[in-house]
Amino acid sequence: MQYAAIALVILGFTIGILFRFRVLLTAVGIVLVASIGFSVASDFRFLAAFATLMVAQAVLQGSYFMGLIAKAAVSVHRERARQAVRRHGDQPCSDAGVPRLLFSLLEFLTL
Repeated sequence: MQYAAIALVILGFTIGILFRFRVLLTAVGIVLVASIGFSVASDFRFLAAFATLMVAQAVLQGSYFMGLIAKAAVSVHRERARQAVRRHGDQPCSDAGVPRLLFSLLEFLTL
């Protein structure tokens, strides 16, 4: 069961990073059918089967949302770095996300 939950987390996070909403809908349908099949094969009662369905869907959709957040955070960081390079040319600057002290230290070490 734990391995299935970990696989759902990885699947949802990957879908969130790489794909759009339609792929999530397909994955939700597949997980729904797989959860029903697992519940029937394991001879769960109604409440246990319902809980299995809800937990599987919540894990998949929650990790999809985390993938979307990670994708947005990376794209914001990349855009800030591009804007900093455009403003300052090829010279790196602290606006690209590197703290000023660390940037000064890196400059000192590369002399």
